[in-house]
Amino acid sequence: MIDRGFVADKYTFAGLLTGLCSSGRIREAVKVYRGLVRDHSGLDSHIITVIINGLIKSGKFHKAVSLIKKTASEKSQLDDVSYTIAISGLLTGGQVGEAYTLFSQMKEVGLAPSKQTYNQILSGFCKRSDVCMVKEILLEMLDANTEVDHYNLSLMKNLLYRSHRHSPSLLTLLTNISNSGILPREAYNEMINELVHHVNVRSVHAGTFNNLDVCTSSSNETQELVVAVG
Repeated sequence: MIDRGFVADKYTFAGLLTGLCSSGRIREAVKVYRGLVRDHSGLDSHIITVIINGLIKSGKFHKAVSLIKKTASEKSQLDDVSYTIAISGLLTGGQVGEAYTLFSQMKEVGLAPSKQTYNQILSGFCKRSDVCMVKEILLEMLDANTEVDHYNLSLMKNLLYRSHRHSPSLLTLLTNISNSGILPREAYNEMINELVHHVNVRSVHAGTFNNLDVCTSSSNETQELVVAVG
């Protein structure tokens, strides 16, 4: 093609990288990408997104993480789509801390995280049972008026059962922001009703509560939970 005088554009390179990744020819894809970086200054963010996405879909998380780290240091080369795909890849690879670093960097360069990106980060910390970071992300989402999706509300419900020490403070925060519009209203009400039910079960059947498929807490924490629910 080039020999005949045609000039390849970004879509041609994107198609080539996608094809190589889809066919499992990862080494060749990375080699082509490195050649593009070497020969083209200010490489289009679309090309970077394609190679990151291709690596992730091929299960090459370590290669994707390595590439993400390199491109993240060159902030102008990543747009919001690139960041979102990169963050998703890091979370899939279990790199929650690095995903959050990239999430913070995204905001520092003036790119507003989307609802999808916020919820990806939130789910990462929910799965990690990091209640402090879950609360921090919730407050950021409140400030950004970004809705929590149903999946994350379900994760937080499970987290409330697992985290004996921090569950009252998380539930208090959820209760305080329940009228803000960022929580799915019907799902939130169902969660509260379920929590109240289990608190009542514990109060009535304290001796047999351990047989239920629910995490237990101390009597003081149970009282705090009741107060938080209202």
